[in-house]
Amino acid sequence: MSILTPVRDKRESLSMSIVTPTLYPLLVERKLVPRLWGGQRIAQWLDLPQPYPEHLGETWEVFDENPVLNGPLAGQTLAQLTEHYGEQLVGTRSPERYGYGFPLLLKFLDASSRLSLQVHPNDDYAHKYEAHTGFHGKTEAWYILSAEPGADIIYGLKHAVDRETSPRG
Repeated sequence: MSILTPVRDKRESLSMSIVTPTLYPLLVERKLVPRLWGGQRIAQWLDLPQPYPEHLGETWEVFDENPVLNGPLAGQTLAQLTEHYGEQLVGTRSPERYGYGFPLLLKFLDASSRLSLQVHPNDDYAHKYEAHTGFHGKTEAWYILSAEPGADIIYGLKHAVDRETSPRG
């Protein structure tokens, strides 16, 4: 992540110096993700240029492959910056637990129709059964910005279900 920078010394001769930029507020490029259940509400909230995508289900605002748009680190992804800057960028807890992958995914969702059943494993399950993917468990926090009258969230199931007894088996 170092940058070669021309430097003039006291004799006015030109040489190259390696400079590692210090971190600064990063402007990153969002990712627009169409989904069958998406709508146009996010596009309006974020004041995206028209015409709006027809089924914009998600915008990924912060994620590992976000390219940086500003400053000397422009063009690098948050994953690359995490590898280079480590704890300076993500603190100490995440690298201790997961290594130097970028640990966050922040997104807006517009569920204009029902979503499918979502199943996210915890770390123990993911590390035991999905270790070959490099995937960790998924912890989520939802903050609902707006909902239509009568909207609902279903959390959990009435009865325990496993792969063999689920409708898709």
